[in-house]
Amino acid sequence: MLSDIPIEVTKTLPWPPSINMCYRSHAGKIIRSKEGREFAEKCKEIFKDDECLYQDKEELFCMIELYPPSNHRRDVDNYGKVVIDQIPWFEDDSQIKALLILMMPKDEKKDGFAQVSLGKFEDGNSI
Repeated sequence: MLSDIPIEVTKTLPWPPSINMCYRSHAGKIIRSKEGREFAEKCKEIFKDDECLYQDKEELFCMIELYPPSNHRRDVDNYGKVVIDQIPWFEDDSQIKALLILMMPKDEKKDGFAQVSLGKFEDGNSI
């Protein structure tokens, strides 16, 4: 079934902080951490020439491939929201009707990165 969903756009991002590292509590407020702000700034530069590709009614499939900087154990579900929040290709997160997050082998350069891909369900058919 996944092979029936065409991937239309792909981008490589730096290694994201986990959701646990992305936000902090300060003076009773939840704020983005230094790591979260740095990741957002790097992504803003990567996406600077990109625009919204999908209108509000279009249903999307998102695949995130995570290539970690080391072999440490990580929870794959702690990275999706952090990556999705940086993508300017759609109007609202609610357009994503299917999300696949894959923990791939370690990045041999030891930097780590995330590959994000997006596609639209054909003829408005979702899974």
